[in-house]
Formats: sequence, C-alpha cells, structure tokens
Amino acid sequence: MFMKCFINSCLLLFLAFSNFIRQRSKLYFSRAQWRLTETDGQLGIADIAIENFSYAKTVMRDDSVEHLLEMGHVSVKNLLKDQAYVDVLFPTQLQNAPLDHQTTLRIFCR
Repeated sequence: MFMKCFINSCLLLFLAFSNFIRQRSKLYFSRAQWRLTETDGQLGIADIAIENFSYAKTVMRDDSVEHLLEMGHVSVKNLLKDQAYVDVLFPTQLQNAPLDHQTTLRIFCR
C-alpha cells in the first residue's frame, strides 16, 4: 500500500514538472581529441582530449533556462620543446570511487 502511494505521488510530481518544460536538448560524446597549433598549422602547441562529455539545456515555459555540463577525464599535453611540464592537465586514478563520482567537472546553472 505504501509503495503504491509513493509511486503515484512520484508520478504526479513528474507530470507536474514535465508541464513546465518547453524544450530539452542534450549532447553527448564519449571521446574528443584535437591538436592546438599555430596559425600556420606547422607547430603543435598542445594535445587536448576530453572523455565522457555531456551537456543538457532545458528551456522552461516561463523562459528560464537550465544548463548542465559534465566532463569525465580531461587531459592537456604540452607539445612545446624544453618546457618544465609536459602533462599540463591529466586525470588521476581514484581508489574505490563509484561510477557517478568519476566526473572531473560538473557545472549546473539555472
């Protein structure tokens, strides 16, 4: 009896909030990699790789907007010669981290 009431209340809550949503857009990709070069394209400056990228935009009926941006692993490797740091930004391995906590960057705006 309790479970049925809980499911009904969750369904009513979902229907109430779904009436406020006008448009929802989502963008996902598992891996993107590119090379930053000089304007002539000859000299490589950095290699950049992003994994598990997710972006969602929700437009409400009152014209308010929600944005959610998440990135899994981000790595930036310096390609210039004689630099102190080759790996500028790189992921570290977390011990016993759940899958939903393996996000490097999460931004939510309303």
